[in-house]
Amino acid sequence: MKICILHRYPLNIIEGTNPSFPIFLKKTLALGHEVYLVTFKNQRGSFHNDKLRIKDIGISFNRRNSFDIYIKSLLFIILAPLKVFLLNKKEEFDIIYCDDSFPFYEIMVKLLTDKKVFIRRGDLMCAYILDKFGGLFKFFAALVFAVEHFTWRKVDGISVITERFKQYMLKYGAREDKISVIEDSLDFEKFEFSGSSVDLKTKYGITDEFIVMYHGIMLSIKGLEAFVRAVPLVVEHNKNVKFFMVGAGEELEKIKSLTQELKVDDHIIFTGWVKYDDIQSYINLCDIGIPMRKNTLANNLIVTTALLQYWASSKPVIAPRLEGISQIVEESKNGFLFTPEDPEDLAKKILEAVEKREMLANMGQNGRRFAIERYNSDLIADKMIQFLHLSAKKNK
Repeated sequence: MKICILHRYPLNIIEGTNPSFPIFLKKTLALGHEVYLVTFKNQRGSFHNDKLRIKDIGISFNRRNSFDIYIKSLLFIILAPLKVFLLNKKEEFDIIYCDDSFPFYEIMVKLLTDKKVFIRRGDLMCAYILDKFGGLFKFFAALVFAVEHFTWRKVDGISVITERFKQYMLKYGAREDKISVIEDSLDFEKFEFSGSSVDLKTKYGITDEFIVMYHGIMLSIKGLEAFVRAVPLVVEHNKNVKFFMVGAGEELEKIKSLTQELKVDDHIIFTGWVKYDDIQSYINLCDIGIPMRKNTLANNLIVTTALLQYWASSKPVIAPRLEGISQIVEESKNGFLFTPEDPEDLAKKILEAVEKREMLANMGQNGRRFAIERYNSDLIADKMIQFLHLSAKKNK
């Protein structure tokens, strides 16, 4: 088959957000398919395969930059369908696959090309966008969701990352025979501990403290204020707990200001942005990881990559009690659950983890075993190939 694949992130970013994607590309090419990738300017990262035909839209993308995240993503909605339209006139694709969660452009691709179009939803991105801009956009919100639901009804196949997401789509008119649940993925070899954190302990002055960690982009959807507000509640009872916030983003300065306001500067370490290849070393430093999320519609539909990264590193988690996450986190077996946006409940669970410190290694190993069985990149890449093949046959 001649396949056109669209992704808003260039390959060097995809490796960290969806590690099954490069494997999926390589396996698809190995099966003899002709593959075109439409994305931002060519940034291959570690991906090397001369058979892949990258057709960029002429502009670059930086996920660490708020301007790029919002403005250039909007440009992608306009430019990517036009790029595919022109490519299709020349190449006559058999199928088009949009492996991204950013809304709207898939339906434009479908209308412009009249080809079989398949999509992946790892997030309900339109809900994140509307949560950010608040209630002043009620009419716009209704329009956005109407377009999203229309897209689900018109495309030829959909993959989603949780059963909860599938049920949400069915509620709004998607056909069950078009939807496949294909989980998110992780490169478990990359996150398997193979060294020492002595250098980082020296750098940050860590001795025997209990380390609690958040890592990721600092955005409002994460609900990081609850993380910071839990700190004084914890250190009031146990001053031997240290908090790490690994990453950067538009909420960073606001979070730092709150830290100063609460006078907990001595208990929180901000590392700044850390390269993807170095994340594992930081995770290994912690005793327990906290994948923060607010209680929103979109957050209830997903399982976060950060959670999987903790488990891959054999670290237990304290995770928000959201619908998708609650289906996989088992209390005192592979982690703990807390009420989202509730610093008191989060502090209570952190102190419980400190008390059960001798159990944490076993809990982390349980998490790793479970995650390898369900989320390994090779397995997810094979599922995606099967999904496209079977869906394409159904639609002949």
